[in-house]
Amino acid sequence: HRFYGESKPFGNDSYKSADTLGYLTSTQALADFAVLITSLKQNLSAVDAPVVVFGGSYGGMLASWFRLKYPHVAMGALASSAPILQFDDITPWSSFYDAVSQDFKSESLNCFSVIKAVWDVLDYRGSNDSGLLELSKTFRACKTVRFPSSLSNWLWTAFTYTAMVDYPTPANFMMNLPAYPVKEMCKIIDSFPVGADVVEKAFTAASLYYNYTGDQKCFEMEGGDDPHGLSGWGWQV
Repeated sequence: HRFYGESKPFGNDSYKSADTLGYLTSTQALADFAVLITSLKQNLSAVDAPVVVFGGSYGGMLASWFRLKYPHVAMGALASSAPILQFDDITPWSSFYDAVSQDFKSESLNCFSVIKAVWDVLDYRGSNDSGLLELSKTFRACKTVRFPSSLSNWLWTAFTYTAMVDYPTPANFMMNLPAYPVKEMCKIIDSFPVGADVVEKAFTAASLYYNYTGDQKCFEMEGGDDPHGLSGWGWQV
């Protein structure tokens, strides 16, 4: 997919401005696939071979859109976990976060309540420099964070992505994680004594996502690496 991995159409300047990022769209990606599939069929001497496209999540959305936009190229599409019905208000806009919430609720209501409560606490404590300094220490930040939203985003990524990759076996699709990582996160939160700090609970649980292997001495909260191209995904969203 253009703009991800090594497919940088403008090299290191690909993310430089809206002029270059304007080519990072699903419409452009679909056109790429149409050209690629047609070319492959010609090169493989399989011009008459039927084609079915498939994908999951965003890839599933591309698959379904491809079948609609290029019906002469693909005779069918398999779209797994593809929220295409949200675009016509058939499915509630909150369905994704409802599912994420339910993942944690199904393990432990206490676990869910801690995660739900931590966001307001972060905003309150991070409203001044001294609060941000203390939070930076709690989160073992490599550098003192400048914005409370950086901490919120760090937690959001951990909890949301863990729910997305809550596989029954160990996996490293996003990060190195154990089997049933949501269950393991909730075990961490539930192991704290009554009255323990909600931020400490949330941070320790989120650390499972970022540091399951235990080799991280500190965490980059702002301006760190982007190995999965999430800045590009943020643009697309």
